[in-house]
Amino acid sequence: MAELDDHREGSVWPLAATLLLCLAEVCLGDSRRWLFHLHGARSLLLEANTLSGPMHALIEIYNYLACMASITSDNAPEQQMSI
Repeated sequence: MAELDDHREGSVWPLAATLLLCLAEVCLGDSRRWLFHLHGARSLLLEANTLSGPMHALIEIYNYLACMASITSDNAPEQQMSI
């Protein structure tokens, strides 16, 4: 957890929150807003300046959701992120 407190990893918390919002919207089942959160997560990943341990886990979650989106939506993010 000490890694999350490092000021250089400022993108970890916003990304985690965005992915959590995406998952919450998916679980609701009657909302399409999860795609907005997924696109937001992609933007945060593109601007991330670190690939720490927590970031690797968040990228895996993003890739899972992006894969799911590519099956269920025409408006899915264009590509998965690599670690």
